[in-house]
Amino acid sequence: MYARFQLETPLVIAGENLNVPVFGPYLKRLGAVFIKRKFSSDDFWYINNMKNLMGWKTAKPGEQIELFIEGTRSRNGKLMLAKTGFMQLLKESMRGIDAFVQPISMIYEKPYEFNEYLVELNGMDKVQESFTSIFSAGAKLLLGKSDNYGKLIIKFDDGFLRFHDYPDMKDLGNEVLRKIHDISYITEISVLGLAMSILFYKEVHMKRLKKSAVAVLFKELCVMLAERGADTEHLVRCVSMTDDEIVIMCDSLVKNFLFEHVTTEDDEFMIMEETALVYYKNSLLNNFISEMFLIKTNKSPVTMTVLKKLFDFEFLTSRIDDTTELTQRDYLLFGDLLNPFIESYELVLNNLRGVIKITLKRWLHLLYISSPNVSYKESLNKSNILYAIYTLQSLKLIRLNKAIEIEVIDDDKMLQLRQYLHCLRTNRPLQYEHEVFQQVNTSLSELKL
Repeated sequence: MYARFQLETPLVIAGENLNVPVFGPYLKRLGAVFIKRKFSSDDFWYINNMKNLMGWKTAKPGEQIELFIEGTRSRNGKLMLAKTGFMQLLKESMRGIDAFVQPISMIYEKPYEFNEYLVELNGMDKVQESFTSIFSAGAKLLLGKSDNYGKLIIKFDDGFLRFHDYPDMKDLGNEVLRKIHDISYITEISVLGLAMSILFYKEVHMKRLKKSAVAVLFKELCVMLAERGADTEHLVRCVSMTDDEIVIMCDSLVKNFLFEHVTTEDDEFMIMEETALVYYKNSLLNNFISEMFLIKTNKSPVTMTVLKKLFDFEFLTSRIDDTTELTQRDYLLFGDLLNPFIESYELVLNNLRGVIKITLKRWLHLLYISSPNVSYKESLNKSNILYAIYTLQSLKLIRLNKAIEIEVIDDDKMLQLRQYLHCLRTNRPLQYEHEVFQQVNTSLSELKL
């Protein structure tokens, strides 16, 4: 786009893992500034050198910087916690100069690394970028030998935010994410993924879904989403279609984007790999966040406080409207959508009890090879588990040292939290409610990733 409109290309803040042979030097010439994926206050010289570098880079008036605020690509479809460390460094390097911030949303009908995401979601390690992997991926695209990935929809927010209006970079990061959510395009394949997931879980992991039932729910979700979003003309068109036309469209979406994981038979969809639906389902959850949380908490202020504290960084909980009127249909559609995320906490708490000290990598390896028995395969999602680990650290129930070793601090409180969450997920009378409320209300400090 910059080349097309003859504009100077921006500086692009990129992780040093992309600084691979051959491609790295070219990316630098195109404006890439490679930085460490993680750095702390102990990296004194690195931070000061980076401040000097960015101060020099931004000294020219009108300089533009492209920053991926989530720090990486979302593996599970949800917006991720804003990484504000570099934003703070950037602000300090600008020495009082103000800056405009424009949120940008990028939505893929099918991410290029979709199958690799499934491997990671199921617990395997990410394959690191290399010259070979980048070259082979590019060659497949150029030679037309890759799968159909559909559209990439890029949307710019109509307005700008300003650095000076946000003394706390966390507040700026959260506002950027809210803006990104509000302008994000809702793809038909995401609606289909959500519809299939709801039916899959409601029917107790029924792998065969009637196409007619999927079509009815698809249209119902389109109606709900069209009422809540600005750019939803394409969803309104779906609402005006007949059920038979929607079945044909859903067949096409499956064959284009989910053909390896969902098969089509006469009047049924066969779910071969439910994890493939997670990415699409999760991308729409924040649209129904009020229903999800109000149903699960039964509108209890105490339970709502606990869940907001636990999931504040995974969902846009500030968007929860306590005045939302719930219908019986809401309970049927959205009542169980939080369960996989709650079970991820249970899984972590169960498998950390009794641990004295172990590296995070080793613990994850042992967790996955043990093939734990879970109600939702999605609960094994590596992103969910890592978020639970970092939250338990903030709750001061475990400690993570610089060697990324886990050390359990309070086994008894971990047991209380596990029992409380298990009762919440399974709709039983809550145990240890007062103790858990006190714990999260007093100990949960700002999450630092």
